[in-house]
Amino acid sequence: MHMMQLSTQENYTEFRWNEDDPVVAYDFYKFPKNIPVAILGGTDDMLVDVQDTRWLKDIMENIGVLKLYKEYSKFGHLTFLLPKKVLEPYYDILMFFKQH
Repeated sequence: MHMMQLSTQENYTEFRWNEDDPVVAYDFYKFPKNIPVAILGGTDDMLVDVQDTRWLKDIMENIGVLKLYKEYSKFGHLTFLLPKKVLEPYYDILMFFKQH
């Protein structure tokens, strides 16, 4: 979502917390239905917990836009940027772009 938002909007969507319905905080109900979403997460990510990526996965599935979800074992937040382990996620995302 960050990449699509950066490329199509001039600013970030504001965060609005609503304890009764946390989905509203991110405006997921207004998420465009024609944008395919890929979520790649690491099981050892200390910045974005795997439970958070699974929560987002469930929401994106319910909205009907999730096309790819993958968890990478022993990946932390910065592991995606390190050349030693980065080939698998890059291959997955390149295939995602090729399909969508």
